[in-house]
Amino acid sequence: MKAHLITCGSWHLRQTGRAFQERDALAGLFVSDKNSTGIRPELFHRCWPFHLAMKPFYHSLPSLRWEPLFYAFFPIWRQWLLRQKFAPADAVLAITHYGPEAFDIADRLGALKVYDAANSHPVNLARILEEESERWTGGKNHRAFFSDFHVPRAVAALKRADLVLCPSHFVQESMLRNGLTEAQCPILPFGVNLSTFAPRTKLPATPRFICVGDMCLRKGHQYL
Repeated sequence: MKAHLITCGSWHLRQTGRAFQERDALAGLFVSDKNSTGIRPELFHRCWPFHLAMKPFYHSLPSLRWEPLFYAFFPIWRQWLLRQKFAPADAVLAITHYGPEAFDIADRLGALKVYDAANSHPVNLARILEEESERWTGGKNHRAFFSDFHVPRAVAALKRADLVLCPSHFVQESMLRNGLTEAQCPILPFGVNLSTFAPRTKLPATPRFICVGDMCLRKGHQYL
């Protein structure tokens, strides 16, 4: 089986792509970030125009400030993607709201349309973000561009998806509450490198927690 993996930025698809490549299952990886996981050059496709447009803002602004620009420059990535050549494949996997264009490609190839659900159902996610923003900031933290761009595109992609990969029961339950079937939504937890991370046999005397991610309401630091 061969699959194309598609998203603007990269999310976790560079790691997914490496795992597919090791199994001779990668038809192509289409992202805008650098090749940091050893994908073979002929399988790695980078959207340089989008990356160069965003690069000054990556270095000069915190992520919550450059994120609206990321969505504003989306047409650059879209036009680039639609000009690419795609080898025959059995599946096309896209991250959430980048599904519409990817699934158009899947239809041309006659491939399975796979929605990689990095978050809960977009309607559920938007509602939680609005509630948390109102609770903690009086609504000042609510990002209209997220609701205007992410939610309708992600909902449209879900309506077309043959398969929705859910990393947790929480995500799966949100999909089922919004009309998808359990057969469409298998639970596939995010992977972990067991050569780096090993299960503990007992609690340490002084537990320490490390979080790698944006400092924002969506990540739940206010409860941690």
